[in-house]
Amino acid sequence: RALPGRQNLVVTRNGRYRADGAEVAAGLDEAIEAARGDEVMIIGGGELYRQALPFADRMILTLVDAEPSADTWFPRWSGPDWHRRLLRRVPADGDNPLPYEVIELVRRSGVVSTSPEPGTVGDPPA
Repeated sequence: RALPGRQNLVVTRNGRYRADGAEVAAGLDEAIEAARGDEVMIIGGGELYRQALPFADRMILTLVDAEPSADTWFPRWSGPDWHRRLLRRVPADGDNPLPYEVIELVRRSGVVSTSPEPGTVGDPPA
């Protein structure tokens, strides 16, 4: 379902895919080229996150305090390369069974490290 009030681009390998209210692109490069405006938000999946991370200068992430069983994770990033700012902390309650934080990360330098380091923010559980 398309998100209201913004341009929506769906990246898919399926050349016949169509979505109401969205444009379809065959890859990340094609989607970025088709994007209008200064800001592009990547909202998944894992392969697109890996492709886009080296070009990102800002990330907004939701960090959920849980260790789910999963086979896909957001790529690792080097904490020292990013300035971290807490935007919101939400405790567990009747509406939210798991506590979470929303953070903004702004790149400090032009160098990206997507290799794991001890203590790196964003490591999946061992």
